[in-house]
Amino acid sequence: MRRAAATAVLVALVLVATSAPGHAQAPEGLQVTAVGPSRFPEVTATVTLPAALAGRDVPPAAFTLLENGASATATVTPLPADELEVMLVIDTSGSMAGDALSGAKQAATAFLGRMPSATRIGVVGFGASPVLASGLSLDRQALAAAVAGLEAGGETALYDAVGRAIAQFSPGPGVHRSIVVLSDGGDTASADSLEGVSAKVSAAGVRLDVAELTSPESNRAALDRLAAAGNGALSSAADPVALGGIYDTVARSLANQYLLSFRARSGGRTELRVRLAHQEVQAEGVTVVDLPSLPPVPSPPTTTAPAREPVKETGAPVGTWALAAGAAMFFAALALVGLAAFSPGQRRAGRARLGRAQLPSVDATALSGLAQRASAWAEQALGRRGKREPLNHALERAGIAIRPGEFAVLVGSAAVVALMVGLLLAGVPLGLLLAGLAVVGFKAALGVLTSRRQARFADQLTDTLQLMAGSLRSGYALAQAFDAVAREGDPPARDEFRRLVVETRLGRDLPDALAAMAERLGSEDFAWVVGAIEINREVGGNLAEVLDNISGTIRERNQLRRQVKALSAEGRLSAYILLGLPFVVALALSVLNPGYLGELTRGFGPVLCGIGVGFMTLGTLWMKKICRLVF
Repeated sequence: MRRAAATAVLVALVLVATSAPGHAQAPEGLQVTAVGPSRFPEVTATVTLPAALAGRDVPPAAFTLLENGASATATVTPLPADELEVMLVIDTSGSMAGDALSGAKQAATAFLGRMPSATRIGVVGFGASPVLASGLSLDRQALAAAVAGLEAGGETALYDAVGRAIAQFSPGPGVHRSIVVLSDGGDTASADSLEGVSAKVSAAGVRLDVAELTSPESNRAALDRLAAAGNGALSSAADPVALGGIYDTVARSLANQYLLSFRARSGGRTELRVRLAHQEVQAEGVTVVDLPSLPPVPSPPTTTAPAREPVKETGAPVGTWALAAGAAMFFAALALVGLAAFSPGQRRAGRARLGRAQLPSVDATALSGLAQRASAWAEQALGRRGKREPLNHALERAGIAIRPGEFAVLVGSAAVVALMVGLLLAGVPLGLLLAGLAVVGFKAALGVLTSRRQARFADQLTDTLQLMAGSLRSGYALAQAFDAVAREGDPPARDEFRRLVVETRLGRDLPDALAAMAERLGSEDFAWVVGAIEINREVGGNLAEVLDNISGTIRERNQLRRQVKALSAEGRLSAYILLGLPFVVALALSVLNPGYLGELTRGFGPVLCGIGVGFMTLGTLWMKKICRLVF
């Protein structure tokens, strides 16, 4: 009896916990939400990752695709944000009046802020009939105003509202459609039926997620059938405050989708099973799709090959230089292929960069698969050694639009090519020297690109401040002044301010975004601007006048800096000539009279060479110190 009583109490506590206000049933696991066989036998499946992986970069090697139980090779890429369209369908019937509609508006507005800025979103409200509050748009302020303008009243035309939302999506391939429905009751006024709208959802390939606000009028069976037709999830909440958590989960899942492209090996009814194993998360998703029949494979014609003539041996041996030249050309070709594979156009968007990303599709070739696996491995190795974030920061400062793993693989490929060329030409010492020079060359090139980008930004800063001051005088807010620079400025100022605007729209505090931008650019002048903006935000005042004063100060500093640079041009040119002259003379002597130069390698010669290099280094630092202007 005691055990029975304890069991009853435990069951009662579980029931109370699950029915408590604010309880939400969040979608978990791996979801295969859409399958597109429009280019059959090439098939593309959209996979939604579990909420536990939100915001993480998942390598392609973590995915496994099974086609009717057999392993299939798939190319994995993140879903581009600009290919995603979302319609918010919100219940505005009479039962939603008061706190329910207020909570729904707050949750929908927060959802708009969490979605990527490149995703187009629309809003449909439904009472006795559906009302298009806003078509698909990128303007988050207009969408928030459309949500705020929804009013409760009338019956519930849920099915007609879903059909109205489906009609808003862009036609044709290349668009991934999603609907998020919020309702607190069953349909009472639609002309369409549950069967009809479910068929429309399936035919359009729309993912449909449902947020149910439980009430005495709820029809959970109908909502569950709608979610099943759209390969989505049904989440329930008894308290309007809990709707924010449901919308947040849906937003994270929509922003965490991947495309799996593969070549089908079977037609008809096909089971696709996707498995994911990344770090501590393991998940699996299954869907069944009807694929077209495979085209018949024509049999190759049987022909008799003509007899080949015997190859005559010439007996002339291939020279060493010819072999070296051929190997050099081969590895140079490999380097070019590596550059093409890791070009900025092949970069995937995810994951550590902000802003609009136009992500091209990746062909399912062995080269792209090898490049992706090598990049993922390098990314993980850099992360384990704590080198990923510093390298990522250095690439951002240089304006290089590739990931740290891709850059590491590119540097490693160049070093291997240089090592092989050196081994073929003169053995191990030259190979190691060339490999080291390749690595140092990439690092030096990264520093040069960073310095040039920072110098271009410093030259543009006065014009940028004038543009901001003019925008502020015209009545624009500070955020709108930043947006004006992002639209009308020149790179790199345009790129940096565009990133600043995107970060603030995604919820980052403006002072933090400005401080990160100043650190990324390494500009002392812009750090002044950031300080002035922070002081103005705290104490007020005429920010346009402050920016004008700072612009004038920076302009005078730049004039003085350019004057010093012009006056010291002759001295710097002399320093370059004096630094390069010993190496040029040594190279000439090694060709004209090797024995004369060989005296420096014996006896007291190495010591003299070391003393000479030390004096040259000291002179270089001295000249750099003299010509550097510090305010």
